[in-house]
Amino acid sequence: MTDVFISYSRKDGEFVRRLHDSLHARNHDTWVDWQDIPLTSEWWNEIQRGIDAAQNFIFVISPDSVTSPVCTNEVQYAVETNKRLIPVVRREVPPTQMHKALARHNWLFFREEDDFDKTFAELLRVINLDLKHVQAHTRLNVRAREWEARGRNPSLLLRGDDLHEAETWLAQSGSKDPKPTEAHTAYIIASRRAASARQRVTLGAVSVALVAALILTVFAFYAFSVAETRRQESDLRGTAVAQNAATAVAAQATAERSATIANSLALAASAGRAIEAENTDLALALALQANDSADPPTQARYSLISAAYAPGTRHVMSGGHGSWVMALDVSADGRWYLSGGLDGTLALWDAETGEQLQAHTFPGEAMEGLGMTATLGSVNSIDFSPLPEQANLAALGLGDGSIVLWDVAAWQEIRRFERIQPAQVVLFSPDGEMIASGHSGTRNNLFLWAVADSDDQPVQQFNGHEDQVTSLAFSRDGRRLLTGSWDATVRLWNVRSGRELNTYGPITNPTGDAVTVVAAVFNPTQTRALISVNFGAIFVYDLETGRELQNFATGYSAASTADMHISPDGDVLATATYDSFVYLWEVETGRLIRRLIGHEAPLSRVRFAPDGVTLVSASQDMTLREWYVNGGAQSRVLRGYADGASAASLVITADGTRAISGGGDADPVILLWDLATGEVIRRMEGHDAGVIAMDLSDDERLLLSGAWDGTARLWDVETGEMLVQITLDALAIPGVDISPDGTHALIAAFMRDMLGGGQVVYEYDLTTGEEMRQFVGHSGPVLAAAYSPDGSLILTGGGSLTGRGEAILWDAASGAQIRTFDGVHTSAVDDVVFSQDGRLALTAGQDFLLALWEVATGAELYSFVGHSDVARSVIFSPDEQTIISASFDDTVRLWDVATGTQILALEGHSNDVFAVAYRHGTDTLLSSGRDGQIIEWEVALETDAIRAWLPGHRFVRELTCLERRQYNVTPLCP
Repeated sequence: MTDVFISYSRKDGEFVRRLHDSLHARNHDTWVDWQDIPLTSEWWNEIQRGIDAAQNFIFVISPDSVTSPVCTNEVQYAVETNKRLIPVVRREVPPTQMHKALARHNWLFFREEDDFDKTFAELLRVINLDLKHVQAHTRLNVRAREWEARGRNPSLLLRGDDLHEAETWLAQSGSKDPKPTEAHTAYIIASRRAASARQRVTLGAVSVALVAALILTVFAFYAFSVAETRRQESDLRGTAVAQNAATAVAAQATAERSATIANSLALAASAGRAIEAENTDLALALALQANDSADPPTQARYSLISAAYAPGTRHVMSGGHGSWVMALDVSADGRWYLSGGLDGTLALWDAETGEQLQAHTFPGEAMEGLGMTATLGSVNSIDFSPLPEQANLAALGLGDGSIVLWDVAAWQEIRRFERIQPAQVVLFSPDGEMIASGHSGTRNNLFLWAVADSDDQPVQQFNGHEDQVTSLAFSRDGRRLLTGSWDATVRLWNVRSGRELNTYGPITNPTGDAVTVVAAVFNPTQTRALISVNFGAIFVYDLETGRELQNFATGYSAASTADMHISPDGDVLATATYDSFVYLWEVETGRLIRRLIGHEAPLSRVRFAPDGVTLVSASQDMTLREWYVNGGAQSRVLRGYADGASAASLVITADGTRAISGGGDADPVILLWDLATGEVIRRMEGHDAGVIAMDLSDDERLLLSGAWDGTARLWDVETGEMLVQITLDALAIPGVDISPDGTHALIAAFMRDMLGGGQVVYEYDLTTGEEMRQFVGHSGPVLAAAYSPDGSLILTGGGSLTGRGEAILWDAASGAQIRTFDGVHTSAVDDVVFSQDGRLALTAGQDFLLALWEVATGAELYSFVGHSDVARSVIFSPDEQTIISASFDDTVRLWDVATGTQILALEGHSNDVFAVAYRHGTDTLLSSGRDGQIIEWEVALETDAIRAWLPGHRFVRELTCLERRQYNVTPLCP
């Protein structure tokens, strides 16, 4: 085995030589192909063997390597064999141009301007991380590949201790990197089945021996019945044989149990790979099969948790249309989905259940072709009124040119505006008083209609587009209209005057093929236009200057976008494409977030629900799908802060009925929330900068807050009155904690004097506001402090002058330092917390790690590895079986206390997550972040609870016959 395989472009050869030499000097073996030779089959076999035998796969990122077919083949093979990928950046490349597996990982920067030695030290740490697991992965991979290459020769299978160790490794590897491959699981399962078969043969032999022994026993009884000693010998012999038989039966049961476990682990591993491939429908079906036994292994339960709460399909809505679904919208109150088909059908769906409520068909001459039916009454476009009080009113654009006002509640047509050319797109103005319509044809194709006007003539006509109008978007104030067309242009209009303000394009295709604009929308600041065209690109134009600013590197030229929609918070762009996927993009950067996979034909429309938690899509497969955008655990989003402001801190009352959040610098207000309604009950104002720390007294009458303004403030929760203000010569108060008896509090102060020994934790009397004492011991900034549940101990966390993390345990009565928790965190400790019984302590660090400690001894029990940025906040679940952490990697993660294994990563925040809190008496978490959102998550962790949750919350499909054979799921199809 070798330690590292290096994949690179020859243009980076000098750097790779230095990297190779540095690794070799530290006793790490490397596999590097120094020869520039043709890609023959023999050469490629050698490359594959090199990757198989390597414990780590380093890919040197540069513009040349990411476009190299050889490098692409190498990284793809490394992905298929689940090698640990270590991307190192030599020359920067946009992530969208990389292999997807590389773009997902954290990169190590070895650019010309970077410190080679410093980054190389980090590379060594990564290579050595969990070395035993990686070595076992590589060793088993080599043996499995040889077994496959030699026609699955039984003599190469694992036996005895090797098999037991391999099964143990497979059972424990689900949360580790690299993950087992299908070759691993197939090899281990085959080994177990062979061992079971051998045991069954042994059982047969023992059974024959038992019969023979019994015959001999009977003979001995009759022949020597007068000899007591002989009878006793016979009894003993019979007992021994019976014991052997019982042992064999137990061995068979053990073998069968082991085979069941191995099969369950294999299915769990396959579910994990399906999640990585973003095929969450398949992942859920496999995870359910992995748990279809009396006592499935823990990893199978983890796979079900991951699959159930992954982004994916909530409902599939079918049966409402007999042809392609071309139109779709969501009512302003989020209650209804309304869809229209090419066959003239109109269908209404309950957004909560996915059930069809109403149906109607518009008449029109039918035409057949391309496997679909189209009529002149086709419903090409739908738009609900944006006004909540008119949530039942929808505008329809029909193939016969009509614009129909439809009352959804009464399920009838109210009025109709007539044109000759088919109405391709309709849109209400933001005030609900106007409807814009775009039509086919080279002129007379863009109009504005007054909803309440009795006159059936348009109130405005916009002249300029030279072909069919495909897209409409009003500015937020309703004064401007953005339109896209088949003429390859997007135009901006003054709504009142009908005057054209600017033209963007004509856009050209590098291939020279004809260009059509399929969708155009305003960005959240209303200063730019996002424009999608038929060759798969998404352009960003400056509305004022008309200059192209950005081009999302979609990478799917064959998958033209059919529609686009921006999430209510303005952070995410959803695109419906002809490759049958929904793509989610980060609006600000153009970064691809994920795909949603499930439709079986090209998509036509996509719309976010008003809550931003779900979206719905329409397809040529004649179905609609409702999706969880960020996963099934995200139940709702609370928004109460000004645009651009953070939700920087968070606590929840013990009864779970109310939450309190602290705002960031842009809006440093403390909000009291009613969690039943999601409404703000009270605002507590006084801080001049971001409120970054909060704690509730045990009786929940008092709230203590700390902020970037250097003050800590005590509040009366019921009245919102500020009772005490404590002002320190500090940059910030990043940590506060009220004593269990509610009489005093700890204040961790980030002091202005960084080097003068002033880094202390203060203890204050809350009744007088007077300082009681100081805890002096940290050499760097103090960022967190907590009392033990009985108030006898204090734990503080922060940094040191060396940059390493420090956590110190103190005696609360005397103020004496008891011990330090060290040797784990390489950067400052951001948060500390005790378990309810006071036996355990948790620390969260800026080195991305969590650590679990035994308070009595200071021994580290586990380090929790998984976050890719600062671990900002950490808590225990009420039953203390789970740890929940919030991180600047935009995620909330759940961990198993008993094993240190990551259970689930919750993705929904678009920026740093600052705080997380548990809603007692429920399976509900709340998290707050830099994006200003407070997200509510509902996460059940027990298998029975998840199975009960699935109906109504997740679409669960059956495995196909081919999939049952592929994944060895019995019974197989006939």
